[in-house]
Amino acid sequence: MMSGLDKKYPVQINVVSKPFSEYRNLKYQESKLPVAPAIMIGQEVLVQGQDIQQHDLEKAIRARLGN
Repeated sequence: MMSGLDKKYPVQINVVSKPFSEYRNLKYQESKLPVAPAIMIGQEVLVQGQDIQQHDLEKAIRARLGN
């Protein structure tokens, strides 16, 4: 889903992928990061524990960019 969004919008995309067990350990829970899978824009969590529709993600990106 995210491929191409950095070409369409002036955004930086960071993808974090870890083994399932790392998302369930105490250290991760203490980090205050959202439940995976998740999508964040800055410090705002758009979704966690589920996916998001492409048009909803693009709408959130445009809103963040002021478009």
